Amino acid sequence: TCCKIVVTCSCVKWSFLFIFYCFMVKNSKLTKTCFTHFLGQYLTNINNYYRTAYHQATSYPLNITIEYTDFYDNGFAAPSGSHITTFDPKYVDIAQHDYHLQSVSPCIDAGNTAESPSFDKEGVFRPLMQASDLGAYEFGIYWTGCKGNRWNNPGNWSNNQVPAVTDKVTIPSPEYYYNRPEVYLNAQVKTLFLNDKAQMLIKNSAVFQIIE
Repeated sequence: TCCKIVVTCSCVKWSFLFIFYCFMVKNSKLTKTCFTHFLGQYLTNINNYYRTAYHQATSYPLNITIEYTDFYDNGFAAPSGSHITTFDPKYVDIAQHDYHLQSVSPCIDAGNTAESPSFDKEGVFRPLMQASDLGAYEFGIYWTGCKGNRWNNPGNWSNNQVPAVTDKVTIPSPEYYYNRPEVYLNAQVKTLFLNDKAQMLIKNSAVFQIIE
């Protein structure tokens, strides 16, 4: 499940087997009941995290599989697991509950693409750039082809801006865009990612430069 869990109650209980690519922020306490696999999350400002049986006061050590998860600024030590980090996730604006990632976030490209959902919470396909991001929102600039096939038309890009020399951009697989990109004028990008079967055309008169 790709979701968000942002609550302020004293206890949260779940009955899912898998929690995939969510974010959990500012809970006073998280209680695990019967999910078994925790993948692609980031957890921030949580005071306590444990497992317990229903209506049972005794808490027990966490005994679930945890992978590709960022634990930041919590009231407990990060548990053991594969690809566990403790970085500041660099939200856009946590005070305004905007949990999208900034361009400098260490959670970008830090997920497990093979096990991530195909789309994020807003319907953006995964992965953008090199790998899936941690959390519910995928970060990156990508081609949509909504306004035709011209590379230099802002309406053909997810952020409504023509990519610049500092931008990392993704050309998705053909099923995710309307028209393939065609470069008629000189263009530059920092990095170009071509997803499976992605297509683009560079006209003979144009120079297309990839910086890195």
